[in-house]
Amino acid sequence: MNKNKTIRYGKIFGAFSALFLAAFILALIPAGYLHSQTLSEGLWKEFVEGDTGGARAVYENIIGKAATDETVIKKARMRLEAIGKNPNSGIPSAVKSNFAIAHINLKFLLNKLRSRASNKEDAANVNILIENIKSELSTFIKEDLKSHSLPEVFIISRNSSLNLNAVDIILSFDKDVTFKAGEAAAAYNMNGYNIDWKTLLISSISSESEIISEYKKIGFWNEPGNKAGSPGALYNIYEHCFKNAPFDLSFYTDDLERFIGVNKILPAYFKSVPKINEASVMLDNKRLILSTSAELNDINQFLSALDSFTGLKILPASIIHNEKSGHQVKLIGIEELYDIFMQALPSINKKYGAARQLSIYKACLANLRNITSVTELYSMENVNFKKENIKDNFIHELFQKQYLKTEPVCAAGGKYIYKNSEFVCSAHGSNSKIIEFKIVKLTDGKEKTISAPKIKTLIFHDSAITIGSQKAPDETAEIDINKAGRTMDGVAETLKFLKLAVRISKDEETAETDYIIAAISVSAILYAGENKERSVQFNTKYKISCGGEKWTEIGEVQNNALKDFKIYMKIY
Repeated sequence: MNKNKTIRYGKIFGAFSALFLAAFILALIPAGYLHSQTLSEGLWKEFVEGDTGGARAVYENIIGKAATDETVIKKARMRLEAIGKNPNSGIPSAVKSNFAIAHINLKFLLNKLRSRASNKEDAANVNILIENIKSELSTFIKEDLKSHSLPEVFIISRNSSLNLNAVDIILSFDKDVTFKAGEAAAAYNMNGYNIDWKTLLISSISSESEIISEYKKIGFWNEPGNKAGSPGALYNIYEHCFKNAPFDLSFYTDDLERFIGVNKILPAYFKSVPKINEASVMLDNKRLILSTSAELNDINQFLSALDSFTGLKILPASIIHNEKSGHQVKLIGIEELYDIFMQALPSINKKYGAARQLSIYKACLANLRNITSVTELYSMENVNFKKENIKDNFIHELFQKQYLKTEPVCAAGGKYIYKNSEFVCSAHGSNSKIIEFKIVKLTDGKEKTISAPKIKTLIFHDSAITIGSQKAPDETAEIDINKAGRTMDGVAETLKFLKLAVRISKDEETAETDYIIAAISVSAILYAGENKERSVQFNTKYKISCGGEKWTEIGEVQNNALKDFKIYMKIY
């Protein structure tokens, strides 16, 4: 593949990721639907052709066949009910809610990808992706997902934003599942509710009654019946998702203009967002189809943006008009779409792997912080306890004595030990680092160290040190800096005040290496006599190897205003 084609595929995949893979995975559909071409035909007639009569005939035919999968029959009945109430289905138009729903049938799509694999490497990449998805899902699911098929997933944005606090996720598995209310769920402020034994709704909303109230506000609700044996109230949300985004790959929003604008999907050089309200994108057995009742000019503007941003193939050039359903546009063909995903899989899996390693690293450091704080509590309550006597089984004892709710485990296989007056992980090392600075003055081309402060700080925490006479009460003070530098108005210029704010962290690239990311903020005041002061400020970031003797100069071009002084740092 040439470079231009690679770039184009990357743009297309990025655009579809934003629309269909926003939080992680979006939506798919139960196993019975996977093999039902007949149901797909009914959905096509209903949503694309606007032929509700033809769709009704297809659904009735499905229900009349005794051999049909019960899941498919259930969906056909659901569609018949929707057609009976409102031929165009969807949400009551009286409420303007600005919601969006995305749906991907992962099991179907990934099986299709696997069937298209032309070699062992492609097939392996599909299998790795499946395992990566299950690994991510296991963060919030108690059961071992190895024997589960990929779930049906809907992602619902209650106000068009893809911010986590505005998004709910529905996962429907082929076997029973239970929400894992652990540290990860608490960190992301997520709660789990069973729609049925196999289906979970995951939300930042803290109670089922509040969820129902919120969905009523946005018009995403019809009062469920009270018949014996009828599904619970949250099934109402699940049902609405199927009505609005029923295809194997679907996206629906009642305000596309807002969705694109709020989530900044188009690049900044697009000055205005096309004025399109209700719109859906659906995958049939040949292509993606855009359906909307927007004005033709706005549709053309949107297609132009898609073509410019993604290189998306728009075929045919003309837009199909349907009096009942508005306009339909054929977008990318399914064969090309599968090719794009197949070629993107290695990159996707690499990102999954890196993200998982970073997540494991952060979880391990959280364990170290928890062990350290609990040990302090244990020390306070046991006067005869001495940290220097800590043995290998000490953490297990903390768990047995209920100082720890669970016994901490490093997912990378590291062991927690007490070494050099702190707890460390044999795989990830210490939670704390020493940052050593060196401030030097230049005189006749020679460097003279005028201050060498150190900070001991935790990874992913902010720290600061002030050098000079204007320190804040809660900051570390070093010696005043009163060394002459350049002259200003004939008076020797002095570095009066220097503040170094630091945050060290890891990213996906450095999670498994000895490198660390150091974000530095420098603030300085130089003066040359009374009322002759000037300020210097800049921010910079470096990737630095830990534990080495090599000094890294801070600032370089940015600190040109400090050219009579230099600042160096190293981390260990």
